[in-house]
Amino acid sequence: MTDQDSTEKVGRGPKAVVCLLLLCAAIYAVCAIVVDMPSSPVQTRVAVPANKVIHPVFDQDWQLFAPTPATSNSLIKVTAVTERGGTRTTQAPFDIEAPLENAAIANPVLPTKLAGLSLAANEEWNTYRTKLQAIKSTVAPKNRQAAIAELDHEYRFTYDSLDRAASYYAHARFPGTRIVKVRVTFYKQDMVPFSRRNDHPVMPVTPLLQTSWLPYMADIDGGS
Repeated sequence: MTDQDSTEKVGRGPKAVVCLLLLCAAIYAVCAIVVDMPSSPVQTRVAVPANKVIHPVFDQDWQLFAPTPATSNSLIKVTAVTERGGTRTTQAPFDIEAPLENAAIANPVLPTKLAGLSLAANEEWNTYRTKLQAIKSTVAPKNRQAAIAELDHEYRFTYDSLDRAASYYAHARFPGTRIVKVRVTFYKQDMVPFSRRNDHPVMPVTPLLQTSWLPYMADIDGGS
């Protein structure tokens, strides 16, 4: 082997790495463009594989840095169906976001990160809602149910986490009561305008997304 052959082999390594990095960058760029395209039948179809690249790692909400800040607050409420003496009762929805966000206030010395859970949940399900709306508005009726089923399959682990959280808070809300199933509803509530801050108005609450009934997970309370 000559010195020239050895130099050529050494040179192939960095070139291969550069080519691989360029390929990854190109794939990311294409997926980012597809995800951000205006909703259309074509975008809905090709966005499924693109979201699998973008969503787990690179997806984030840039609203924090936007020139127009948020004008509403988010609410997460859980509805539980309980059973006692053979009679089932649908309990009134109760808020679980406020306890999460106020947990840090209750622990000023060692603040918790629980408040981030509600932020993550709202962001995750807002993305789901956007995709669901795109399917309902762009996919042909005969293919719509299959597209929704595929979306639900994509979010199956997110559904599982939400079911566990809802079951946990339902158990804490109704201790000693048999809980059959739970449901989660996401709302938004307009912020009080600065000009009306002294009037203490009750701002309207608008439902954004409601899950189907989810089975109560008894293992979160030790199987009781």
